[in-house]
Amino acid sequence: MEMALEVALSEGKSASELSREIRHLLKNPDILFRRVKDKHGNLVLSKEVQELHTGRGIYRSSYKNAVRLASNEINVAYKTADLLRIQQNPDIVGYEIVLSKQHKVYDVCDELKGKYPKNFQFAGWHIQCKCQLKPILKSQSELIAELKNDLELPAESSKNYVSDVPENFKKWTIENKERIKNWKTQPDWWENNKGFLPFGVENKIKSILDIPEKNTYIAFEPFSPIIINKLNELNNNKKKQKLLAEIVNAPEAKILFETENNKVVLFDKHKGVKKDSWQNTLQMAKALSKNKKM
Repeated sequence: MEMALEVALSEGKSASELSREIRHLLKNPDILFRRVKDKHGNLVLSKEVQELHTGRGIYRSSYKNAVRLASNEINVAYKTADLLRIQQNPDIVGYEIVLSKQHKVYDVCDELKGKYPKNFQFAGWHIQCKCQLKPILKSQSELIAELKNDLELPAESSKNYVSDVPENFKKWTIENKERIKNWKTQPDWWENNKGFLPFGVENKIKSILDIPEKNTYIAFEPFSPIIINKLNELNNNKKKQKLLAEIVNAPEAKILFETENNKVVLFDKHKGVKKDSWQNTLQMAKALSKNKKM
């Protein structure tokens, strides 16, 4: 089955074409919806069809079951490729899961739509999910500043950066936690995003750690050896945050753009990440050390 799906995806086959190739791999490959006449001449379901326990997504036709499987796997492949494209683009700082125009019935898609971090693994909320990924870019001013200064700043430096899942996702997962745990098979997005679940181990650790109230981002890389050594000496997040705040507030720093929580600066002696050198790093370290802050 997996080999057939892989070959079909690589050759760009449609769901109908793929279904014809995998139909014989289904549990009941020859099932067909049939009606027969009873002794009174009325059309009724055949005995074989009556014994088939159908449910949501299970059809009385092997053809329809094969098409359902094929179309879903093709859909997952395209969404996975789209997500990979988003994650590899440094100018994209998150993405929004939006409803398809073909979405008609209220379901889990309506409950979980919203803005998600780039590293949230998504290929659909359910089988044959038609939700789409809408990339969220850095602001226009941030992109212009990067081009003018020949920089490639991390996504975290953007005011549009999406760092956490939406509140409606947290609420829904908490309310449905026990129900999903009792399912025979958990959804892929549930298994692949344990770190984003509000009751996951990672989130419990985050709640214990001392998280600084304000984030500060430095717009140069690599850090000078002096800064790295100093940060390694500090064993407290608040002290590290204080040091970084002193760096970005240094009089030598040129402000590229600033928001309520983030501040991106550039030091004149540093030419940006694309043209960095050991000499530039030393000059930057010297400028930062002028006021004996380190």
